[in-house]
Amino acid sequence: MKKKILAIILARGNSKRIKNKNIKIFKKKPLISWTLDVAKKINYFHDILVSSDSPRILKISKSNNKKIIVLKRPQKFSSDKSSSESAILHAVKWYEKKFSKIDYIALLQPTSPFRTKKTINIGINKIINSKLNAVIAVKKTKFFSDKKKTFYITSKNFCKKLNKDHKLKQKYKISGVFYLIKKSFFIKNKDFSPSIFKPIIINSKKENIDIDTNQDWSYAKKFT
Repeated sequence: MKKKILAIILARGNSKRIKNKNIKIFKKKPLISWTLDVAKKINYFHDILVSSDSPRILKISKSNNKKIIVLKRPQKFSSDKSSSESAILHAVKWYEKKFSKIDYIALLQPTSPFRTKKTINIGINKIINSKLNAVIAVKKTKFFSDKKKTFYITSKNFCKKLNKDHKLKQKYKISGVFYLIKKSFFIKNKDFSPSIFKPIIINSKKENIDIDTNQDWSYAKKFT
């Protein structure tokens, strides 16, 4: 039986550092459209769901493709204090009640405009052809950011949370390009960055871009 993967794009209307970031025009189209366009190319996705508290974001997402499902996110899952996990849990419960049960969740952040179909498919093939609970895109880093975001790769090629006292030359951090997780595992743990997961290492500076600040925006515009 074919595994059902639901792609979820979380896109809040309010953004602290860049006003209306998710729908601001980036290289001739709204920033969120870059993520929608690549998601539509992934044959593995059973559906693509955009969860947002912003009517403008939902309208732009729907106009991008009639098959894209939009969900008006309640305010309690849209505040600065709300976690992505709570918003995803809300979206999954709503989707399964309205449409069908799923096997996996793919989280695609709208702030990574240069992710590729090839990279996403590599991650999907890793998780659906194995007993893995989570496959996440990572990139190399020289710094220890915090215990939740910094990892090292074990001899069995899994990412494991790094203690700042570890004397490792090579560290890794989640890039934001994609998160793939088994739904049952997520429902149980309610965590999209578990302590151990299978990494997909992305070395491309362009693909690893995650736009959060005006400086990030200016940097991203340099790439063609």
